[in-house]
Amino acid sequence: MEKELQTQQEQFNPLQLMPQSFADKYKMAGVLCNSGMLPVGLNTPEKVCVALEWGHELQLPPMVAVNNIAVINGKPTLSADIMHAIAKRNPEYGGLKWLQLSDTVAECVITRTTATYTEETAGYYDIDMARNANLLSKDNWKKYPQRMLKHRALSYALRDAFPDILAGIYSPEEMDGVQSVAAPERNITPPRTTDEECMKKKTLNELAGIMSSVYPDDSPVFSEKDKADYRAMVKNGKLSQALKSAAAECDERIFSFSNAEEALPPVQEDIVPPWKRQQVGASIFELNSILAVEYNGARVFNATKTDAYNAMAKKFGVDYAIDQAIKERDYLIEQITNGMQPGLPGLEEE
Repeated sequence: MEKELQTQQEQFNPLQLMPQSFADKYKMAGVLCNSGMLPVGLNTPEKVCVALEWGHELQLPPMVAVNNIAVINGKPTLSADIMHAIAKRNPEYGGLKWLQLSDTVAECVITRTTATYTEETAGYYDIDMARNANLLSKDNWKKYPQRMLKHRALSYALRDAFPDILAGIYSPEEMDGVQSVAAPERNITPPRTTDEECMKKKTLNELAGIMSSVYPDDSPVFSEKDKADYRAMVKNGKLSQALKSAAAECDERIFSFSNAEEALPPVQEDIVPPWKRQQVGASIFELNSILAVEYNGARVFNATKTDAYNAMAKKFGVDYAIDQAIKERDYLIEQITNGMQPGLPGLEEE
């Protein structure tokens, strides 16, 4: 049991927890933001979503990203320790060596080895540089001068050694001495939302949820054209009508899909003449041409049958649907021709 648990732990990769699409990141951001367990600066889903996006690009797990990426003066920041961890994952990382480390100076060298060369990049920061940047009056610099110098020197070296990975990323210590440019004042009081607006927003969310429905095989229920048609209805002020129509159409399509196999009559293999069986390629256009066949001026397959075969094609493949449609078409036409059946589905009696 312990060996099995150890194997599972070794196979687990926390990077797999990161949502892949922006929409999924925004959903996760909403949950995390509502939890109240994030850093103070990440107080909106939008900020959390941006932190997750940065984490994804830097190959960080989601919780590591939201707890370590912060925006200071408009720049994304990462602690020097996390930057170092990211660099160490790179196969070209060759190691870190500290040349000096005290309360007055920090100097290190990062080695990067490629297939063609080895490069050493230095990072340096001393107490005079901190004094010139007006940092020594800050509490962290008073209490932990060596650690602050270490982080500055290390982040300089890492960013210079791995610009392709860490370009644009700063450490919080580096941003201490950067003064932000004051943004123009603006009214941040949220507009008052009426009950009607709340109801409209709720209805729009319901419609969006219906539009994203999928069949049991995870294929989308609505095409892009369907969605465009419903958006046009909303734009024309028919939001309630669009919601009702979409809900009804969604239920009908999923029901037809789920019951496509039961809705079809059993195929009688022995009645179908072998010489009438055709070898048809897997093309939806071929299927549609079979379903559109006419007999004595009327269509053999009615709308219900057509929908059932289209659902069958989605569920079992176009080849299978074509084969079954040909069998049923030939069987029904032969039956009515021989006077064994009074009529065909979709045919008007003569």
